[in-house]
Amino acid sequence: MQESRMKLDNVLQPYINQIDRELKGFLNRKKPEELYEAVRHLPNAGGKRFRPIVSILAAQTVGGDINEVMPFAVSIEVLHTYTMIHDDIIDDDAKRRGVEAVHKKFGDHVGLLAGDTLHSLTFEALGKLNVDAALYREIVMDISKLSTEISEGQYHDLNFERQRKIADMDYYHMIERKTASLFEVAMKNGAKIAGADASQVKKLSEAGRLMGLAYQVWDDYLDVASDSESELGKQIYADIMRGKKTMPLVRALDTLDPFDKRKLIDAIKKKDTSKENIDEILGYLKKSGAIDWTRDRAKEFSSHARTCLTALPENSARNLLTEICAYIVERKS
Repeated sequence: MQESRMKLDNVLQPYINQIDRELKGFLNRKKPEELYEAVRHLPNAGGKRFRPIVSILAAQTVGGDINEVMPFAVSIEVLHTYTMIHDDIIDDDAKRRGVEAVHKKFGDHVGLLAGDTLHSLTFEALGKLNVDAALYREIVMDISKLSTEISEGQYHDLNFERQRKIADMDYYHMIERKTASLFEVAMKNGAKIAGADASQVKKLSEAGRLMGLAYQVWDDYLDVASDSESELGKQIYADIMRGKKTMPLVRALDTLDPFDKRKLIDAIKKKDTSKENIDEILGYLKKSGAIDWTRDRAKEFSSHARTCLTALPENSARNLLTEICAYIVERKS
């Protein structure tokens, strides 16, 4: 697995390097100095750049050119960064990508403004696309709808914290909006920019949606399965301590007997960050089998995404998309 991961990293590094150069140039704005320092804080911290990369690979799978799709790839990463900043403010997370969260370093007010600025810059980046007017309108509408869906997903995520029981389908509905839609829109429009036919766009769009579901469910798994904060790049057990209804918790509350369910709910309500309380919650998650169940669901979504990709032309770009699908459910952070 380690050898496979290193090989994938090496192959993707040229993509990451080009995206980083484009981001650096695009976000190189001077004043107000503190605002743009905050805007650049997370992009400068690095990252996997999966969302812009899959948009590029989707284009290349159907014969597109990286330079044609790059403005769209930049816009996707800029939008993703905006969502992370606002998400960290809402959850009051202290770290992101191994560095201080933007609102912790610059304060809540500047953090909000940095997120808002990145949101508007998303559409400025799209203005650099060299596509016909009809396609441009489609892409702008897709990004606008995506931004709305992410906000809706974030609202449902917050609302779930106040509910005692969440159905599996309600949870999937939430993460489709909050996470999966970003991968879906990235791959769908990467393909459109490259001139893909309708069937190819549909397959890449569905593969992106499934990839995004796998990504979020695996994130939920990592929150309860990781034991190293430095490896995860953010606080471990953060969702547990916040009382968030993530996939392991949704599953546990659905399968535990009434007595254990009551004990788990009581432990969550405490919002106690002591080792004893966290261990008690983890104990119930393990007893219910929810942790392993969550891992297996993520792997299923990844497998379905890879199946979608088999309908597309076999080439190096498609093979890389397939490897990314597999890596998403093997990663440690």
